[in-house]
Amino acid sequence: MTNVLVFLNSPTQAVIRCAEDSSTRKTKVYADYNAFFGYGSITNSTDNIELISWGSHQVLDKTGNPNLASDGYHLAAGVSDDRLIDGGIATSVAYDIDGDARPQGPKPDIDADELFLPKGTLILLR
Repeated sequence: MTNVLVFLNSPTQAVIRCAEDSSTRKTKVYADYNAFFGYGSITNSTDNIELISWGSHQVLDKTGNPNLASDGYHLAAGVSDDRLIDGGIATSVAYDIDGDARPQGPKPDIDADELFLPKGTLILLR
């Protein structure tokens, strides 16, 4: 699991569930380069999950807000959390939710949306 943004607008528990391997009846998941905002805790689901192996590149912010655009899923230049912009890692996903090529910068963004800026656009990061 990579480049995933999870935002819970009230403190709760984020549970990660995955399909099981039919031969072993267990699932092993590697999770890295993800962002979790507004969560109470993150746990492995106990339903046949052997282990979620957490990488060291997570953005974990229990009280924060990723400050997405008003539609709730697009990144916004100069507004969205800077750790999301170019915070991901290359995957086989070549296009974002809008069909824009990934990545637009040196690395993909953490979100379903890749921040698209026309050439020559200047943004100031906070």
